[in-house]
Amino acid sequence: MANYTESIEKLIERLIKFPGIGRRSAERMVSYVLSSSQEEVRLLTEALTKVKENVKLCRICHNLSEQELCSICRDPGAGRILFALLRSRRM
Repeated sequence: MANYTESIEKLIERLIKFPGIGRRSAERMVSYVLSSSQEEVRLLTEALTKVKENVKLCRICHNLSEQELCSICRDPGAGRILFALLRSRRM
């Protein structure tokens, strides 16, 4: 095992919490961050923050959305299409 700084070790520990990310993958991600420009890291941080702040579940179907209703549930024609699709599957 490599001897990492405290801040790198903390980042690895956080990344391991992602589903499917083990220690080796987290180490690769840290390596990418370290080799990236300050601007690229800032953009990544900003994208993570925006997703966490803005994305929520649609009130009706629980799909991911940045509004109270997802684009499917906001579409007045979508209900008719879904109904027709479900009806055709039953026949």
